[in-house]
Amino acid sequence: MTTYEKLQNDGQWFCFEIIYNLDSFLMKFGKIGVSGWYRLISNSPHLFLGKTNRQFFKQTFSEGFYRSTISNEQVKIVMFLRLNEASNKERIVRELVIRIKKLLFCRVNLFDIGNIPMEDKSLLSSSFGIQQYQKILESYKKGI
Repeated sequence: MTTYEKLQNDGQWFCFEIIYNLDSFLMKFGKIGVSGWYRLISNSPHLFLGKTNRQFFKQTFSEGFYRSTISNEQVKIVMFLRLNEASNKERIVRELVIRIKKLLFCRVNLFDIGNIPMEDKSLLSSSFGIQQYQKILESYKKGI
């Protein structure tokens, strides 16, 4: 079974695409890059609604992976996350988008797994496509 099929069969996954202006991203995150950006969004003491990013990620998501590309003066980060619980999905997604935009204003596109960008669908449908992504959270242990 491909990674794409696993994601489709598990209704707790969702995907989002974050698009930053390249110059703005480099000014804010140039020294730490995309992996540093991920650490800030998932493991920082930044507060929103009384919870740090660290608390929010730990309580809300169990698995995930992401990849990034740079083209046309934009940094694009595509991230897949698995919710611990499917309840309150809309609220959680809205809160995550606000947390992302608090780091640096950007455009965020949300996707159901069936409607992910074609490039990601192709990668996740191939046997080695998952290797193009950085695994996060429990994905290391679970072998996604």
